[in-house]
Amino acid sequence: MFVLVGLALFAVAARPLANVAGVCVPEMRRLDRDEEVRRVYEYLKARNIQTARGVGGQVIETVNNGFGYASYADFSRANPECCTFSQKGPDNLEIAPSKRLSGARRAFVRVSYRANWDGSNVSSQVKRRNLLISNCGDVEEITP
Repeated sequence: MFVLVGLALFAVAARPLANVAGVCVPEMRRLDRDEEVRRVYEYLKARNIQTARGVGGQVIETVNNGFGYASYADFSRANPECCTFSQKGPDNLEIAPSKRLSGARRAFVRVSYRANWDGSNVSSQVKRRNLLISNCGDVEEITP
């Protein structure tokens, strides 16, 4: 009887415990640091050029975030210490326990990278972004 109760408790607690430990439960593995940084790179690359359009479709504003790196290798070479992962975010923000238990958010990521406006010339200007990453490498902006 106690064995069955123990197995039931383990089954209920296994997923949240794995999530708190940083395991990507659907893949049953933990991403390594290089995979996490690559996910940050892909997120920033996809959002480099942002265009705001008006009601009639006209371009109101185009913003270049200075992330014109042609490849992850180029980004890594220019920014070997780009990303700091931590449990506390800007202004001492913390990840909600429910988000940690579900694996939806694992860490805050402070990204510092040298701007690359045109895809070939790395600038001395340093750009900073604050992001969140999940256990499975999903990256998102910090929202209040």
